[in-house]
Amino acid sequence: MESKKESFFKKNKKEIIVVVLAVLAFSLLFYFLFFKEKLPNSSESPNQTGKPVFNFGNLFNFFTSNGDKGEGLVENPDDTNFVDYYFESLIKVWDKPVAGYGFYDKVFTYKYTDSEGIEQTSTSSKTILQFVDAETGFIYEKDLMSPTSTPVQVTTSSFPNTVRAYFMNEKEGGKNRVFFQFLGANNTIKTVSATIPTYYGSPAKLMNSLNFPDNIKNIVTSQDNTGLAYIVQKEKEVGGKTDTYTDWYLMEDAENSYGKRVYSSELSSWKLILSNIGELFAQTTDTAYENNSLYKVKTIGNTLGSLSQIYGNHNGMMFLIENNNLLTSIFTSSGIKLYKNITFDEKSFTDADLIPINFSTLVNKCVQSNTLNEQLIICSVPKEIVNYDAGLPDAWYQGMTTWEDDLYVMNAEYSNGHLLFDIRSDGQVEDIIDAKNLNINSYKSHLGFINKNDGSLWTLNIANILYLGGD
Repeated sequence: MESKKESFFKKNKKEIIVVVLAVLAFSLLFYFLFFKEKLPNSSESPNQTGKPVFNFGNLFNFFTSNGDKGEGLVENPDDTNFVDYYFESLIKVWDKPVAGYGFYDKVFTYKYTDSEGIEQTSTSSKTILQFVDAETGFIYEKDLMSPTSTPVQVTTSSFPNTVRAYFMNEKEGGKNRVFFQFLGANNTIKTVSATIPTYYGSPAKLMNSLNFPDNIKNIVTSQDNTGLAYIVQKEKEVGGKTDTYTDWYLMEDAENSYGKRVYSSELSSWKLILSNIGELFAQTTDTAYENNSLYKVKTIGNTLGSLSQIYGNHNGMMFLIENNNLLTSIFTSSGIKLYKNITFDEKSFTDADLIPINFSTLVNKCVQSNTLNEQLIICSVPKEIVNYDAGLPDAWYQGMTTWEDDLYVMNAEYSNGHLLFDIRSDGQVEDIIDAKNLNINSYKSHLGFINKNDGSLWTLNIANILYLGGD
């Protein structure tokens, strides 16, 4: 672990400031002299389909909705948003416990004058952060391209004391459904799903509410939130005794009411992993005290699928999988070790295929945003890992240990990891952050995470660091 290595941000702070000021001055000058009067016509406008495209216009938010009129037309883009976004860093979005959050891409329309002085109308899209306040169950949203804006309340339907919440987007990236989990009578785990209303300036009721089976043991979404899988624990009578088993369900898009049953197991200790391209994996529960294994779930039409073991026989393993990139943390006698397998192709592999990473953390504190030709992994890494004797990840799950983290990155330039952001120094915050539930939006401009210590929700503008702060 390279705790003394300077982060991108701190190491290049002076250079970043100089570049930021120079580019900002040039961009504003260029915008007012040329861009404002010479925007492309509607046939040349970027991203007419509304699909995420990471370009200059999207990154710096020349065209932003005002946040008060939902999907309304934008006539006068706010230049101050551009300045705020450019200097944005680490932000505490919500200082109260959050049950879950997600990103979605919002399509909006805007007007501009083309080179011939004719007014045109076109479309673009941007990232919206949505989250569930744990105490009330209300959904809030924040426009990430307006970093100084206050989150707005979107729903009036209350689910008090929500323990966990999950979001499911349309395939095109727009928002669609929310899933609430809370405790009912006799400690029964209740799960309710509903459609999220479009925000038009005031909160509204959730729609199309569905009650899911009791005692869902595990819910997982793909990172882009377009897919969801869950495990239901059920009971059956065997030889006059009550026994338990689990049924597994896969929802391949937001229009699936409950999804299809893809597997059934006599065991209850499972966790699922779902990739953006719909690949479903399963692992036996990660604990320091038992060996666990990774399996591929082979789905077969409308019949129940099967499991194929890929890797196993280590304690405390957890996995992140996206395309041909696999990341795993393993509990060993000398602590937690983090490894990657960049040739992962759903076939079985051995320890010899694992490449060690030069920092230590739980894979639960990492996120991958990968395509077949590009790798971006960000991990929240403890300055010091303590309580090895209690066993990991068990001690972290159970709150027997808590950590203070920094953020590390793995990409094409730093294939085995490099300090990205020193939270205390670069972020200038007093909070002790033990990050979990990391996620990256579709534009790869923002990282989101929840502070395990108090449940607060944070975002970091990684575009401002990665694209300006390289060595």
